[in-house]
Amino acid sequence: MDSAIILACVSGVIGICAASWTYFLTKRKDREEERRKLKIEYYKDFILSVSHTVMNPAFLNVPEEVAKIADAEKKFSDSCNTLIIVAPKKVVDALYDLRKEIMTPDPSRLNVQQKLYTKLLFAIREDIGIRNNDFNRDEFTFILWQ
Repeated sequence: MDSAIILACVSGVIGICAASWTYFLTKRKDREEERRKLKIEYYKDFILSVSHTVMNPAFLNVPEEVAKIADAEKKFSDSCNTLIIVAPKKVVDALYDLRKEIMTPDPSRLNVQQKLYTKLLFAIREDIGIRNNDFNRDEFTFILWQ
């Protein structure tokens, strides 16, 4: 065979392989971006559900407020169960640690709960690509606003 034909065939194969590889990498990047967006949406729902469970103790005897908390706790449970599907092990472990701690509310352990919540938020931030370099993990604590 003529060397020009061989060169043309090799060039054609290389071109097809390069196009296929580029398509594959682009599709993979698109899927990763969609997965990241989905995670962010689930994390956002989780944070909202957590903030809805925070209640001023002065309202503990108001029936309407107690009903709101019961609804908020159900949404919180639903969002926790949803996170298990998309979150990496580090986030799920931090979530389980927090759930164990808050299963039996004890106001004297609020500091421990805040530390576990902080650990969970740092894990979530890392998972979605937010750097935590500007936080000193030993000194910083995320707190929930009422």
